[in-house]
Amino acid sequence: MQMKKYFLVLLMLLFSATGWGQAKIYTKKARIADFQTKTTKVVLSGNPLLDATLREEVASRWRISPYEFCSVADYEALKDKTLYYFLRLATDSDFAYLILTKGGPKEDLDPLKERFDVISLPVSSAGLASGRGLVYMSAFVDIIQNYMEKAILSDKAAYVGITAERIPSGRKVLLDSDEADRAFAASTPGVLAGLIISPAAGGRGTHCYKMLIATDDHRLHYFKKERIRSGEEPDFNQRDRARLKNK
Repeated sequence: MQMKKYFLVLLMLLFSATGWGQAKIYTKKARIADFQTKTTKVVLSGNPLLDATLREEVASRWRISPYEFCSVADYEALKDKTLYYFLRLATDSDFAYLILTKGGPKEDLDPLKERFDVISLPVSSAGLASGRGLVYMSAFVDIIQNYMEKAILSDKAAYVGITAERIPSGRKVLLDSDEADRAFAASTPGVLAGLIISPAAGGRGTHCYKMLIATDDHRLHYFKKERIRSGEEPDFNQRDRARLKNK
């Protein structure tokens, strides 16, 4: 229902702009239509372990645009240029995110040239404290790519953001973190690995992200943002387990 309202408002704005000769309003799909013709700069943070992991996964998996590696200093010098997109890691007080950013000036008379974050995917607690962000980096890279493949073709996919696909029948669901991590590392076919990303210091008012990731093709089959109740450790609760039970 919320998405229907959003698209209705968008259509009204588009008709209004056309009818009254106002500035053009571009959809997100239109703003990223040049993605595959631009080079994606993969920003290395300066952390040796993190950079080695990200470099390896991008080099072996990135398939949807030309790419090059660069430093944080390079990103700062180039982020206002419309020649590039940037795949980078950034943090807030709770989480680390893998972000795909379209390069360009912060503000421009032409909306197609403005810099903005296309998609942001939580990958770990801030500072990658849990270490699982490194284990699943290959999946995070693929999830970003899967989103972009859909977003450049569909306005709806572009605006909805990261979404989960239906859980296929016959898949084994592993919610224990040790079992899930072993199956993921081995790329065990027919398995969905449960992953919870939460702040290093939880507490009332914070939230976590729950995911199910296919260990073979890295498709995302569950994605849920959930508030953490005071005094509770983030976990797959009974409602999750009933919904995610092996098909």
